[in-house]
Amino acid sequence: MTIDYRLNTKGVTILRILIHAVHYPICSARYAAAAFTRLGHDVRHVGLDTGGSGRNIWGLALPEKYIWSQNPPEDGWTPDLCILMDTAYQWHYPDANVPTIVWSVDNHVRHLRQPGISQYFLAHFHGPTQPVLHTDESWLPCAYDPVWHVPSPIPFEAREYDIAMIGVMYPQRVQLVESLRSAGLKVMAGTGLVYDQYVAAYHNARISLCVSAAGDVAQRVFETAAMGCVVMSDNCADFPLLQPSGIWIYDPATLVDEAQSILAQPRAAIANIQAAQNWVRPHTWDARAQLLLDTMAERETLSLSNMLL
Repeated sequence: MTIDYRLNTKGVTILRILIHAVHYPICSARYAAAAFTRLGHDVRHVGLDTGGSGRNIWGLALPEKYIWSQNPPEDGWTPDLCILMDTAYQWHYPDANVPTIVWSVDNHVRHLRQPGISQYFLAHFHGPTQPVLHTDESWLPCAYDPVWHVPSPIPFEAREYDIAMIGVMYPQRVQLVESLRSAGLKVMAGTGLVYDQYVAAYHNARISLCVSAAGDVAQRVFETAAMGCVVMSDNCADFPLLQPSGIWIYDPATLVDEAQSILAQPRAAIANIQAAQNWVRPHTWDARAQLLLDTMAERETLSLSNMLL
């Protein structure tokens, strides 16, 4: 199997990329499709709809403006590369000469190995369900979207909320949010805010509370660092590899005291924010998409070299 790397009229390599994924209103596949498109590639995407005319996620029906509709290929359009993303089922392009890869941010909770996959790109190197162990597995961490997750225009001390925690409210998250509220801190927490609403919530919060689902460095860490919050996270297994700067690793037993300490020292908090923004700057979806393609190109070159030896 080979990828046909072609050049456009400006001498830039372009690919026809087919993404297969559940079309949730917000998901890593949607961010990836946008990133590949910004890089200049011809991107199509197909897969299951989520019900509710594409509005359903987390047991909620989001406003229609957030629907992500399929963009299937027309007749005669053949992909150079197929990417299976975050799906709960197996699928391969019917032409065996077209490589199919898996790109997933879910290897901390899902085992993704299946027949016919050329390479796995996994967001969590130490993912407890499928860690990166084999030569056909590559580490490709989560990221932030440079179009959406821009720095907050609101000065740190003028923000309405002390803390924001937008996401699925797992029991451990609820417990920590309740402890912060009980201490008198103003907390914005809940499920269902996406895109502009999600960005607005974090732009107006001094601290982003990140509570991992399974010791994973999730998208929220990268997104809220880019948006200019003090990121407070539990200790995640991949932090020694990512070497973050400005990220506050908290102890759940002392979270309230630590949050109050941050809020009482705005100068130090702003310094943390600046350090985190400098660290996170290169960690975009665009950079991840390019690294994926570079890795596939290197694999093809290595395969060719081996054949010539």
